[in-house]
Amino acid sequence: MAKSWVGHNNKVFQKAIAEHRAKLEKSLISVFDWLANEIVDYIEAFSEIESMPYYTANLADSTGVGLYLDGTLVVYMPTQKATEPQDYRGVGGIWGTEYLYDALVAGQTNFNKGVWAVLFSSVPYAIKVDDFGTTHRDGSTSTPAGYFSDRLTAEMLKNFKTAFAREFPNIAKQITI
Repeated sequence: MAKSWVGHNNKVFQKAIAEHRAKLEKSLISVFDWLANEIVDYIEAFSEIESMPYYTANLADSTGVGLYLDGTLVVYMPTQKATEPQDYRGVGGIWGTEYLYDALVAGQTNFNKGVWAVLFSSVPYAIKVDDFGTTHRDGSTSTPAGYFSDRLTAEMLKNFKTAFAREFPNIAKQITI
C-alpha cells in the first residue's frame, strides 16, 4: 500500500507560506518604521521651522506615530521639549507627551487587525490649529488652514509610496493613493 504524502506536502506548503508572510511583514514594517522615524525627525525640528506654531512645545510633543501590527503597538514620539503644561478652554495641565502616549495606546482597540501606521496630534486644540491655521504672536500668518491634514499628509503619503515602491515594486504598481 502506497503512503499518502498529502498531509506531509500540505505541512511543507503551510510552513513556506508562513515564512513568506513573516518576511513580507518584516519588510513592510521596515518601510513603516522608516516613515515613522522621518515624521518624528520632522516634528523634532518644529522649533526650527519658521512658520511652525511653537509656543510651549506641547503641540509638537503631542504629535507622533503609532505603528500597529495586529494590535501590537510600536510608539514613535518626539523627545519631550515642553517644560510647562498648557491650558486650553478650561482644560488645564495639558502635557503633549502624555496626551500622545494615551492616544496611541487607545488606538490599539481600533487598529487591532493588520498593519497600520497612524499619525496622531493629540492635544485638544490640534484640530483647531489645522482647521483655522495659526498666527505668530506678532499677528503674521504662521501655518495656513489644512497645513497638517492636507500638506503634511500628502507629503507623508508620497514618501510612503516611494519607500513602498522600492521595497515592493510589483505590488506598488497596483496601488492607488
